[in-house]
Amino acid sequence: MQKLTALKQQTVQTQKAKVRILRNEHKLSKALNDFYEKEQIV
Repeated sequence: MQKLTALKQQTVQTQKAKVRILRNEHKLSKALNDFYEKEQIV
């Protein structure tokens, strides 16, 4: 029973980590796009 609870908690943590990674990738791609747009203007 304890194993099942631990497994569920691990799954939740994994999902949170995936969301965090997706957010970071989104921020990174946005920053890169802004950077390239500025470079093209110059």
